[in-house]
Amino acid sequence: MATMALNVVGAIAGVVGIGMMIPGLIPDKDKHEPIVRIAAGLTSNTEDTTSGNTPGVTLYDIMGRMIGSTEGKADIIKDGAFTDIKVPFNEGVGTKPAEYIAVTDGGNDALCIAYISLTNPDGGKHVWYGDIGKACGHPWYHSMLKTGKIGASEKEGYDYQPACVWIDRDRSNGLPYQGLGIHLYDFEATEERAKMYTDDKDQMCRVAPRYRMASTYPSFFGFLTWY
Repeated sequence: MATMALNVVGAIAGVVGIGMMIPGLIPDKDKHEPIVRIAAGLTSNTEDTTSGNTPGVTLYDIMGRMIGSTEGKADIIKDGAFTDIKVPFNEGVGTKPAEYIAVTDGGNDALCIAYISLTNPDGGKHVWYGDIGKACGHPWYHSMLKTGKIGASEKEGYDYQPACVWIDRDRSNGLPYQGLGIHLYDFEATEERAKMYTDDKDQMCRVAPRYRMASTYPSFFGFLTWY
């Protein structure tokens, strides 16, 4: 495992624990703009697909102030693939690191998200896995996407295949959520945080500043809730 790997919260077999931030999942740093990577899951047969429209992304600073956003697009993130999205800063905000992220489906073609990662211009890196959404009871798919090996070492580790969670603008086919919001720092794991989430899953799933899925997003300010 590369020395840059960091602990992140994952949920494996329904148990919240500490996994590794796998370097290959992280977009390269841009000194001017944050870069967000959104990955679709991978299906195990030709009848299903996790692909969907490229989401819109909105970033917020530590105080919940919007620092940049991009519109969703009809472009498809293909099954098992990812896209990197540069998020330009709003005028006058400087290059503040993003702490909160809102991701909303870019069209009526539902997308199943296996992971979201972000690199700030200052080099700060964050990852969120779809397994969290599965653990919280949100619509998910058993993705076959291998994100890398986690464990004590590369040789002793095992392939991590996080579930993916669904977002869908028109909320068809029984998929009720148009987007999700995450406080990125709440998924940088410590032993204490992993234990807290395991002992009381509501601390992870029902505390809106940490993680929330939303069925509508009339405004991003209503979509996320701040500490």
